[in-house]
Amino acid sequence: MKHLVHPRQLSLLLFVFTLGLAGCSPSSDESTAKDTQNSADNAENSEIKSGNMLYIVRDVAELKSNTSSYFDKIKQDQENLQQALQDNNPTVVAKNITALKQQFTKMNQDLANLELKSKEVHQVRQQMISANNQLLKSSIFNGEMDLSEENLDQLQQQINSLQNNILELGALLIPKNKSSDS
Repeated sequence: MKHLVHPRQLSLLLFVFTLGLAGCSPSSDESTAKDTQNSADNAENSEIKSGNMLYIVRDVAELKSNTSSYFDKIKQDQENLQQALQDNNPTVVAKNITALKQQFTKMNQDLANLELKSKEVHQVRQQMISANNQLLKSSIFNGEMDLSEENLDQLQQQINSLQNNILELGALLIPKNKSSDS
């Protein structure tokens, strides 16, 4: 079945619709300065607490744009690591582990530097940083694992675990009620 609106375009349409509605609301001339100040204070407090849809859409877009390139690089580094494991090449394995560690570290730095305004997206960011930190604490990234040929099977198991964790991180950015694209 063909969708009238592509699910990825839905967030953009929602954003444009919200801006259109915000621009259409008339304001009264009586005591607008006082009302504007009070409503701005109340709106700021409620937006931070409950999450303004405009901020959520903006923050999700910013989070996706900052992390999507990292997920692509991490996926490529992981594929390179798996190939090195199949080739039983400990030198290339070590190089790819270092590359993965750098990607997760850079991703955490960029996530921490995001200026988010919505509480909901801030919580997702914290979950991603926490998951990345757990990965970075694993023996594969701390040099605690011997990269000799007899330990490569154990390393392969940790790589499979790493892949599952990467998929979980990606799932944090995908809405849970997303329908399949046709």
